[in-house]
Amino acid sequence: MDYRNLGLGTGFKLSRGGFAQVIGGRAMCADGKVRALAHVGEPDTVWTRPAAVKVKGRYVAGYVTIESAEGSDVPLDHDPAVLKFCANVDVRAAVFPGLDATWKRPAADA
Repeated sequence: MDYRNLGLGTGFKLSRGGFAQVIGGRAMCADGKVRALAHVGEPDTVWTRPAAVKVKGRYVAGYVTIESAEGSDVPLDHDPAVLKFCANVDVRAAVFPGLDATWKRPAADA
């Protein structure tokens, strides 16, 4: 297996072979914690992949995507690429109260 490190402690594991598949990893959740992916499914779009993480003893369904820590499509030196987990809308409020679908890393104190 090959592990691809991304920013802020996130990354993903690839299976071996000519058609490598994402089979696990660690993703940044909306509450700012990096959690292990409990399940990674077959891609449903070019940009996302179904996945699940375990939060407070419950499996939470959603998807993973790669974008910059600040939410941009283009990572920069000061804004690294990270693997982000986004919970499905029907469970987001119960698991991550007070957070909506668009979240960003807290700004560093100047």
